[in-house]
Amino acid sequence: MAISTPDKTQVSFISNLYEDSLKSFPQVHFFDRAFLLLKDIASSSKNQKLKRKAANQAIQTIVQKRKFNLPEEEEILASWENSEELMVTIICTAFNHGKYIADAINGFIFQKTKYSYEIIIHDDASTDTTPDVILEYQQKYPNLIRPILQKENIHSKGKKPVLECLKIAKGKYIANCDGDDFWIMDNKIESQVSILENNSNAFFCYHQTIFMHEDHEEANFKVLDRITAQTERYEIDYKNKNRVILRKIDLPRASTRMFRNKKLPYDYVINKVLAGDQIHASASALLGEVIEIKNFPGSVFRKNNESTWTPLHKNLRTIYSFSVQAWLSILYYEMGYPQYAFYFYNRAKSGLTSVNKLLDSFDGCGHYIKHVHEAIEILNSHDYRNVIERKYFCIGRNDTGTTALKKAFAQLGFAVGDQRAAIALADQHYYGGNFSEIILYCRSAQVFQDAPFSFPETFKHLDAAYKNSKFVLTVCDDAEQWYKSLIRRHSKIYGKEGNIPTAENLKTANYYRKGWAYHIVKFYGTSDKDPYNKKTLIDHYNKYNQDVINYFKERSNDLLVLNLAEAGSYKKFVEFVGVKSPFYAFPHEK
Repeated sequence: MAISTPDKTQVSFISNLYEDSLKSFPQVHFFDRAFLLLKDIASSSKNQKLKRKAANQAIQTIVQKRKFNLPEEEEILASWENSEELMVTIICTAFNHGKYIADAINGFIFQKTKYSYEIIIHDDASTDTTPDVILEYQQKYPNLIRPILQKENIHSKGKKPVLECLKIAKGKYIANCDGDDFWIMDNKIESQVSILENNSNAFFCYHQTIFMHEDHEEANFKVLDRITAQTERYEIDYKNKNRVILRKIDLPRASTRMFRNKKLPYDYVINKVLAGDQIHASASALLGEVIEIKNFPGSVFRKNNESTWTPLHKNLRTIYSFSVQAWLSILYYEMGYPQYAFYFYNRAKSGLTSVNKLLDSFDGCGHYIKHVHEAIEILNSHDYRNVIERKYFCIGRNDTGTTALKKAFAQLGFAVGDQRAAIALADQHYYGGNFSEIILYCRSAQVFQDAPFSFPETFKHLDAAYKNSKFVLTVCDDAEQWYKSLIRRHSKIYGKEGNIPTAENLKTANYYRKGWAYHIVKFYGTSDKDPYNKKTLIDHYNKYNQDVINYFKERSNDLLVLNLAEAGSYKKFVEFVGVKSPFYAFPHEK
């Protein structure tokens, strides 16, 4: 039975844990020491072997306590401050988790919180004891647990159990946990709800999880894979919510997340892949900020032994990984975020050849394989590739705000070309009239600026090579302003004691390489005697800008002439690029 009482061996085991935990936290009640021990382990730099031993000890203490000290339902309900407003819906999905489901449910009912919650447990037609355990708990906690026991497996038919649960969830917030994982911290709900209540701009928050390798022959927890303060976190630019998720270390596991209960605009994509966690974790960041709770190992993730996977399973994993990348790219494309679509498109494209070979001989998971073929068809479509493969060239001369423009693109999540590599291309190929290497380099990213892209004639070659490109010509209020800005910057970088640089100063300046600055200034058509001749420089500026404008005069949709200092310039920029932005101005203006 799931709900039981301890025998003598278990009592002895708990007694031993008491003696060990007493040494770590002598002033705290026995069972509460385990929680403090876990937090201490997560935040410290102790030896990993000792961490594993201590963490396993703490985990077993908590699990054993829960098995033999189940609270009454009335006790749980009485702790809520407001039972009129349901704050949290816990969604637990299970399939053949009979060995583990009790630990998952115990993690829910042992929550110490003033916030009300319900528990929806979805069993997808398990063939083991999972439904029996769920019903036993439901009888003890009828006002807490809402079971969904399927007669037939719906996942195999292309339906996601989580989405079915979300349809009936009543809570303001959603917390997840798979049936073979469990929550280890009793204040998980209290902590996460408080964070979301106090941060209205946040869509979800998450914490650490403990990875645990399991020997299926053993009833106890055998080996802890890792526990570290860095486990399960995104690499996040917190000033820009749109940068999250893309360059990730690892996805927050389902058991670590709590998010707002609102209609998800990407549900239809989740149903197109074998498992939707990655879709949800990635796209949900567009709905609000993401908050990481540090030093809070709130759950345990059972990492099953993967050596039993057959070659068929490995092939399926390859197809699944491709499918997730492809559908994320398509999703961001449809949501109006081509910059993110480009990122996942490149990842999907790199695996397309191997996936096509696997699909030729793969037999199984027909519903999901159908959607893999659908994704490939979209990736190869003309309309999709026209947007995803579009390049954005910032072709204004230096000192017209090109750095701010580049940062604006990067802030929105666009892949910006490596400027140092671009300078090398200019140095090696531009002066010899060889544009082929420059054109080839532009496959590496979406956005490019300054040398050699702002050099005369380059824009014509780029336009011919990348037919669907967009060009931004940044300008100053007038040529006089540009000249002063150029002189001020060059005097600071190349001049002696802040004076206007001489030809000799430019030849010896070690920017990129010695002599590079000299070539750049000579590029304007000035002489060694007067390398910053005002008339020559202003004539160059005016002629270059007019050449660009004349070239695009019949194609106003392909060129934006932009003065960053003008009111409304950022709005013009965003509308021209055709993306959504949470910002209202450029990162900084020159």
